[in-house]
Amino acid sequence: MTQSSCLCGANVITYSGAPELKFKCHCADERKLTGAAPFSLNFITSTDTLQVVKGELKTWGFVVDSGNFMTNHSCGQCGSLLYRTSNGFPGKMAVKIGCVDDEDLLKTFVPDVEIFTRNRAPWVPAVEGAVQNWTDFGTGEGPEAAEKK
Repeated sequence: MTQSSCLCGANVITYSGAPELKFKCHCADERKLTGAAPFSLNFITSTDTLQVVKGELKTWGFVVDSGNFMTNHSCGQCGSLLYRTSNGFPGKMAVKIGCVDDEDLLKTFVPDVEIFTRNRAPWVPAVEGAVQNWTDFGTGEGPEAAEKK
């Protein structure tokens, strides 16, 4: 099981399975969610084994550029965003790599794809070998399509 936790430690989640797709997102939403970097680092995995083992995550959401409804799952105390879900990708979640407690996963994390590169800050280089998508995961095909490119 992999574990993620918030900054204050009030919330802990676990889930299993290897990341299905590792990605770097340059969209404006992610920039504002991080409050620091002009991108975020995430991986897609199944929600099948997701368990909240400590605390109670707060959820809030909105319709994103793709037209999908994005739900954010975060700590109600410190505000750490642990993961996001979308009605466009049922049964999947985008785990925020910064909240992952597995040091080995953190050390070996390299994105497979970058999305919304149209918003990339000019001083942020492309990840060598990663698929570069101007918008979302292709033409609304989802993360599986990006893996095949």
